[in-house]
Amino acid sequence: MSLMMGSVYDAFRSANVPDDKARAAAQDIAQYDDRFNNVERRLDVMKADMTLIKWMVGLNTALCVGILARLLMP
Repeated sequence: MSLMMGSVYDAFRSANVPDDKARAAAQDIAQYDDRFNNVERRLDVMKADMTLIKWMVGLNTALCVGILARLLMP
């Protein structure tokens, strides 16, 4: 069972929300931040991949320019 915010649970119970629904809602609120951590990890992986792709495109462009210069220069 995940971590639950006690004050949120108590607030739901004081509002006459059934025990199981109050517990589920408090757990959902406690897990809210975990959803964003997963997205941040995925973005970090994408940034690393983009850096690699930038280097690959730069190297490819430099090689193509070098070959064209060598072919077109007399």
